[in-house]
Amino acid sequence: MAGILLIREEFTAVEQYNASVFLIAKKRWTKRALTISIVPVIIYFLSVSLNSKYLPFPPSVIFLPVSVFLLLFVFPFFIAVIQMLLVPGKFKNVMLSFSDKGFSRAGNGFEYKKNWEEFTGWEETNNFIYLYFSEFDGVAHIVQKRLVSESELRLLRELLQKHLG
Repeated sequence: MAGILLIREEFTAVEQYNASVFLIAKKRWTKRALTISIVPVIIYFLSVSLNSKYLPFPPSVIFLPVSVFLLLFVFPFFIAVIQMLLVPGKFKNVMLSFSDKGFSRAGNGFEYKKNWEEFTGWEETNNFIYLYFSEFDGVAHIVQKRLVSESELRLLRELLQKHLG
């Protein structure tokens, strides 16, 4: 795929974590899991504050939201670090290529290509641009804005707007 725009990718574990947590936090099931884990705690504290003799949940229920929070927001950090250690080439020395045909990502021993039709959209934050895949809901390829010059960023935005709206 001949590139109109080539961008280098060099993720750190912290960047990988931040980008992943952004995607996790946007998912409906994340909000539901946090809400569902907080409800028993509220019921427990209401029962205690009303001096109820019947407690619907054991006191250990107060650890449920903490456990869910750790699972959703701390565990991904360890996954990012493990990925960096086990597959270092996945996040270093990688080139992204954008053209009118689509997008490609190539690094040490791998390359994959996606046509623009395989994406559902894109979103820009302060540090990243997320390119959402149509085959997986909420899964995105992440472009680090810190590695892109202002002129390249402008060209990338134009290309994404043209093909993904």
